[in-house]
Amino acid sequence: MSNSLDFDAIVVGGGPAGATAAYFLAKKGYNTLLLERGKRYGSKNVYGGKIYSYYVKKLFPEFEKEAPIQRWVNRERYSITYNDSAVTFEYFSPQAPSFTAYLSDFTNWLCKKAEQQGATVISESKATGLIREGDKIVGIEAGEEKVKADVTIIAEGANRILLEKAGLVRPPDPMQVAVGIKETIKLDQKAINERFNIGDNEGLSWLFLGDVTNGLPDGAFLYTFKDAVSVGAVVTLGTAIDSINEHIYNFAEKLRIHPVMRNLLKDGEIVEYAAHLTVVDVESFIPEKLSGNGYMIIGDAGGLLANMGYTFRGVDFAMYSGYLAAEAYEKIRNNKESWNVFDSMVRSSSMFEEIMRYRKVHEVVKNPKLLTSYPKLLSDLMASKFHIEEKTATFKDAFFETLKKDNVGVVSLLRDLLNMVSSL
Repeated sequence: MSNSLDFDAIVVGGGPAGATAAYFLAKKGYNTLLLERGKRYGSKNVYGGKIYSYYVKKLFPEFEKEAPIQRWVNRERYSITYNDSAVTFEYFSPQAPSFTAYLSDFTNWLCKKAEQQGATVISESKATGLIREGDKIVGIEAGEEKVKADVTIIAEGANRILLEKAGLVRPPDPMQVAVGIKETIKLDQKAINERFNIGDNEGLSWLFLGDVTNGLPDGAFLYTFKDAVSVGAVVTLGTAIDSINEHIYNFAEKLRIHPVMRNLLKDGEIVEYAAHLTVVDVESFIPEKLSGNGYMIIGDAGGLLANMGYTFRGVDFAMYSGYLAAEAYEKIRNNKESWNVFDSMVRSSSMFEEIMRYRKVHEVVKNPKLLTSYPKLLSDLMASKFHIEEKTATFKDAFFETLKKDNVGVVSLLRDLLNMVSSL
């Protein structure tokens, strides 16, 4: 790397946000440097497994012809667990709005597309600091080297080491972030298709709430790939610190060996274990300023993801924020607009409107009754209807008998349900 002002833009982080920003910056003709910490492009990227296609399609109209897609998700399944039982419902549609992919492969594809547009992509390179001259960020430090550019775009993810060091954001509160833990289990394609009732290119997204995570937010998940399944859990750091007397690794294990899962994953081989920091309390994590003199903050580093309670939207929003960064820089260069234009563009976008619409979800799903009392209530209600003996109660009688047995008030139940429905 050069020590002179060789670049129009430096992008720190080769994830979905950074790679997309580099792609569109290079496509617009700007001399762009993209720094990726991993040995292989995208190798440091970890997530559960599902990507929503709307913004991906908007940015790359024919992406499905070349992107490393594993399966299109046409089955969405949700289970509420209590002890060894689970109450499950499923939505099926031939139209699949999301797909599974290995994020390392997907971002490798994005980085190579940026490279094809003319961006300089350097792997095994870590930015260790931001350079200031007066009130402007003018580049990055990478070990003993200094590389300058007109704009520095930070896409370092939820673990905001550079931004905190530079004083551009505050360290997160443990209740703002969570750790996602997952295991990847190898199974042959035929077994996955048969056990999960899906075709060769079809996929399943399965989310779990309840005591499978010891009654802690934010739930657990399963995603199908062509010849593997990922299972894991997302646990807020604050609740983990306060409440867990066991290693968080056990949450993924607990899901894998749960009775509802055991036969589906039998004979599978665990080929990967991974953990990743993510944002759950999005509203308080988003920086006061997403851009300033010489810099922009994109993707998870900017809190630009949606915690919708029943799913997360992260990769597609990260990509769109990278695109907006390139658009904003073009306005700055061509129209002499201020550096705050990126912040304005993000906050006026449909993406940000979606993020804000679901900003209170995390507070709702932290309600301990939704994670312990109500899963027990639902399990007891189902048991009273399906464990048939001499007499079987009507749903009405079973419902009120279960409320009484579990000491749950009708008013309290209705209030919690209304809060949940209005937030989701």
